[in-house]
Amino acid sequence: MKIHFPGWFILIILILSLACRVTATQPADATENSAGVTTPASENATQTAGPTPDQKLNSIVVDTLEQEVYPFQANGNCSLGEAIWTITNLAAQDACTLPSDDRSISIWLAPGTYMLTEIDMSPKFREDQVPGAGFPVIGSHVTIFGNDAIIQRAGSKKFGIFQVGYSGDLTLENLTITGGLATGDAYQGFVKGGGAIASWGWLTLDSVKLIGNTAQNGGAIWSSYSWSVSINNSQITQNTAIEFGGGIDFYSPHNGKMIIQNSEISYNVASTGKTLNPFGSGGGGINTASITQLVNTQVVGNSATSGGGIYASSELRVESGSLIAENIATRNEPGIPFGGGGIRMDQGRLIISDSYILDNKAPTSHGGGILLSYVHMEMSNSVLAGNEGDQAGGLDLGIVSGGKISGSCIFDNKLLRFGDAEHVAANAIANNSKFAAEAELFDASGNWWGVPGLPERAVTEIVQTDPVLQAAPAICLAALPTVVPKP
Repeated sequence: MKIHFPGWFILIILILSLACRVTATQPADATENSAGVTTPASENATQTAGPTPDQKLNSIVVDTLEQEVYPFQANGNCSLGEAIWTITNLAAQDACTLPSDDRSISIWLAPGTYMLTEIDMSPKFREDQVPGAGFPVIGSHVTIFGNDAIIQRAGSKKFGIFQVGYSGDLTLENLTITGGLATGDAYQGFVKGGGAIASWGWLTLDSVKLIGNTAQNGGAIWSSYSWSVSINNSQITQNTAIEFGGGIDFYSPHNGKMIIQNSEISYNVASTGKTLNPFGSGGGGINTASITQLVNTQVVGNSATSGGGIYASSELRVESGSLIAENIATRNEPGIPFGGGGIRMDQGRLIISDSYILDNKAPTSHGGGILLSYVHMEMSNSVLAGNEGDQAGGLDLGIVSGGKISGSCIFDNKLLRFGDAEHVAANAIANNSKFAAEAELFDASGNWWGVPGLPERAVTEIVQTDPVLQAAPAICLAALPTVVPKP
């Protein structure tokens, strides 16, 4: 026997069935794009730029701009110092509690300005550590989401802002740090400093500004005996070091590496006025004694006794549109190898590719653009132009240095003094390794010199230039990068 259902009954069943399908396949918080493709809410979260609500949910949320220092007093708030202490010690402090996901290692800052006036004297991780900073020592993996907050030292007390211990791993995002002052008797010597950050561990910066900090070494960042430094989309500007590294001072004995990408190291100073080092100060922007890589990064407007932009040893790589420009090496002493307006390097390897060394100066010393000693250099598809220096406007090859430049543009470099009894000189490249028994022929063949042929006094002896390019490579014809303006 066949069963017949009324038409209205069949219509109700169809409507209910369709409603169930929509409810089961598309959550209420899902989205649908213009093509009708539905994206679950969980996938939307992963596509959101910057900190996400889930990251806040799984973070310790700082709810006060006030500084609180060790020993902490319970007042019902969660300060940044207490949040760091909570993560490092895995124990709640005042209103700072670990989220239910105890794997969380992050701190969420409320937007605003955090004014620091006191030194946090929480237990040190080593006896010879410099005095406390503005917060407890970072002793574990900590990520701080800044949400465009500003952390500023104020008042008469001298201290840096963050310290990262040997086992510490600090990541900062979307944050400005200013006013750090790590100077005085306790900071004197080669292994102390860091106006904004002193690190013995791992350090990562993403979209961070370090502005107007001062230290004995490493005006903004001192990372010595550390593991690694990674800097991305950040600005390190107008910082001052009394000795080395106006912006950054980096050394890793653990075969560590510093990589700086899409960032700006600008208008920092390694002062020459109060240095305890008889060789003066070095590295106005960066002082590095370990592997360092610059990718699409500007090092501009910095100054120091030697290495106005960068003072380096070990290995330095300048790559992918990086710009070293308008830096200055400021001092000359008889018998001491000052100089290197853009780069000063005294051992290791220098690799420059697809980058620019422009308008640097060493007005009373060697190598307006670059000064090398005991260095092997390789430069390709790059521009060395507009630099000025005593002995060599562009590149001064010191003792036992050699290598090759190819496919590059070398022009408008200016020699300020035509040599002396101990040095030879040229506008573009001077090979002063000729005075060493190990003198090496420097290969500068296959380059464009600003005009067809080779200009007068472009190079000295022991520099091979033939064949010269008769037309400029593409990198010379493209618009030169714009130097970030001085604030």
